[in-house]
Amino acid sequence: MSECYALHLFEIHSIIHSFFHSIIFTLGKKFALNIFYNLAIILSVFGLVWCYNNHKYLPAAFMVGVACCLFYFKYQLSKELRKSFKEKDPK
Repeated sequence: MSECYALHLFEIHSIIHSFFHSIIFTLGKKFALNIFYNLAIILSVFGLVWCYNNHKYLPAAFMVGVACCLFYFKYQLSKELRKSFKEKDPK
């Protein structure tokens, strides 16, 4: 009987944990990822300016590629956040 009770409590705990994990932690991770993308874009722009001023054109091209990828990832993340907010807030 105690094994069945423990298994039932474990199932309830896993359901509650997955619910809170999907709502709270996922949204927090997305906001943290958005902040990381912002900082990485700023740093890549500074790196691009530094490379251009020091006549290092190959690393400057790499920085342009990195910045473009980060802008793309940030755009995809913002679309995903917007979609999740619309799904959670029905009007």
